[in-house]
Amino acid sequence: MFVALAAWILILASELTILPILGNKGTDVKVWEAVFSFGLLSGYFGFACSWIGVFCYGMAMKQSGGTFPKWFSASARWSGLLAFFGIIITCLHFDFGYFVIPVTAGSAFLWTVWLAILLLSGRMH
Repeated sequence: MFVALAAWILILASELTILPILGNKGTDVKVWEAVFSFGLLSGYFGFACSWIGVFCYGMAMKQSGGTFPKWFSASARWSGLLAFFGIIITCLHFDFGYFVIPVTAGSAFLWTVWLAILLLSGRMH
């Protein structure tokens, strides 16, 4: 999760660095394409690390034997793996990304939202 956060900081720094250049009307389009491609790839890397983090969190929940239901830790593991492989497929076949990312990452995203709700409500520790 820390690697994912660091990747997003890198993305934001690169985008903020290029904004003054893009504000200039005489900018070359190739500069924008290079920065956009770098930001897109970094975003995929950041999300891949996040989904691996969801998988690892599910493994830790399984091993802890705490208050987490078995289905909840299993859903973390499977949705994290599915979302990670969705990122890999998208990196290999970029045209599939419009379909693959929403389908594969949706379950992991919903799991993280549900975890936040459970933790904030005090139903899980």
